[in-house]
Amino acid sequence: MNRRAASLYLGLTLIGVMISHIGFEREDNGMLLSLDGKHYDVVGAMVDMHTSLTARCDGVTRPVGQNPTYIATLDAVRRFSPPDSASARIASLMQYEHWLLAELEFDTLLPAVVLLHEDNGAIKIQERAIWSGTTRPWKAGPLIRNYISRQAPDAPAALFACFTPLSNSLK
Repeated sequence: MNRRAASLYLGLTLIGVMISHIGFEREDNGMLLSLDGKHYDVVGAMVDMHTSLTARCDGVTRPVGQNPTYIATLDAVRRFSPPDSASARIASLMQYEHWLLAELEFDTLLPAVVLLHEDNGAIKIQERAIWSGTTRPWKAGPLIRNYISRQAPDAPAALFACFTPLSNSLK
């Protein structure tokens, strides 16, 4: 076999081997890369990268610890669906004007991301804008940002753009 034919045969063999191990599968939330039966959210990874590079978080603050907003948010979440919600811990909290986005962990419930709104000093959970559960195999950030922003179109886009999951359950 001449050198040119051998190179062509080798190239076709490599392509055939790759095709048998790599593929794309359409699922409810979009396309996943399938590599030897394991699924990867490549599109979500690219969206996450783009979001982290382009997000403008100038007006977003992160209340912590003894901050009155932090305490009121935690209280609102713990009172939302007792007794399970009583164990709520804030993994991250972001605020933009009167809107808050809380990433939460619980002892017996799945992790959650909750949108809240401050109105006349009272912090209220926006019941339609709650994400709870796992996201695998999807990248958590894009999936949760997209879901909550669709559920609460009046909430500021900057709040969602600056959200990156910190909880180990959502990484």
